[in-house]
Amino acid sequence: MTQTAAIHSFHHAYLSDKEAQYINQMTISDLEAIRLVLDGDSVIDWFRLDFSSDEQIELFLRVNGYDITQIQDIKRIDRLRREAIAYLDLNYPHRLPAELRETDIPIQKLFYWASGSSRRSKIQMFACMVLKIMHTLNHIDARELMHRCEFRASELYIAVEKKVEDAIVTMQNEGFHIVDFYGSHKDKFSMVTKLISKKENHAAAIYDKIRFRIITLTVSDILPMLYYLGRTICPFNYVIPGSSHNSLIPFPDLLSHFSRFAHYAAYLRKTSLPSGNIKNNPNQFSDPGYKVINIVSDVPIRVDELLYTPDFAELGRIIFVPVEFQIMDQETYHSNEAGNSNHKKYKQRQSEAVNIRLGIHLTDND
Repeated sequence: MTQTAAIHSFHHAYLSDKEAQYINQMTISDLEAIRLVLDGDSVIDWFRLDFSSDEQIELFLRVNGYDITQIQDIKRIDRLRREAIAYLDLNYPHRLPAELRETDIPIQKLFYWASGSSRRSKIQMFACMVLKIMHTLNHIDARELMHRCEFRASELYIAVEKKVEDAIVTMQNEGFHIVDFYGSHKDKFSMVTKLISKKENHAAAIYDKIRFRIITLTVSDILPMLYYLGRTICPFNYVIPGSSHNSLIPFPDLLSHFSRFAHYAAYLRKTSLPSGNIKNNPNQFSDPGYKVINIVSDVPIRVDELLYTPDFAELGRIIFVPVEFQIMDQETYHSNEAGNSNHKKYKQRQSEAVNIRLGIHLTDND
């Protein structure tokens, strides 16, 4: 369901007004964040950030669930900062720069320090460390909050589905070329099948209980959509490391659809940096010909309205729900549904593995 919109040409990409607007405002920093997502890497391995305005920082915090116009969120962020400094003092005594010990440091200042020049300085490195530890503490507290409060799964599904569907509807209303979108979540028996089918699986590793498939008109429409998702519901810093993969198109090839990114695409091809290149689908039951961008991310959900008690205030008001996004263009979708790549044959291969592990074949003569 897409709206009619003016068409803009970027090399051989054809975009709607809004898609073109987003492409024009994307920076190298934005592309690096998308590359991180497509490679399934961890932000903990970064040693420098690239924030240059209060607006960028506030947007990043907002997609992570924090509104720094609210005093309780400011206090929560400051608590995380103080805990991070305590961790560094415990493990690396007498090494933290004095500036980072100041009691009333605005969070923006910490991001600016971490975004220092490419020539590394002590304060820039330690500001990055503080933010990495804050990121980790935030995640630990969110998990503890979810366990203590015992939220009903149905409440979480509804909250996640609303957040994702609102973003998709907004994109469609703005003229993004999204031709199909739907969400689903695994029932109990589906999870049993998945757990039994793979030897390495355990319940905590089923990240795709909630899954959304997004199909765009063309491959070119994928980049502005990834950019929008990263600014609204899917923070790049909470992509689950090692769980995402891209078997659709190498990232430099995707960038080559847009003339303004040609130099960066060429740079990625020449360097040894991971560059969102094609990776084999880790799912053993998927046909090698199946093409998809698969992103697994912890989506932050504010639970203020689900908490009926002021208890656990020290843990914040955010929990994370693992969500899988399957992204492809329309032509790839039809290709995937042909031959051995279609879902029916995928389920057949999975069922055969379950039969073997359960020993059904051993009962055939009974």
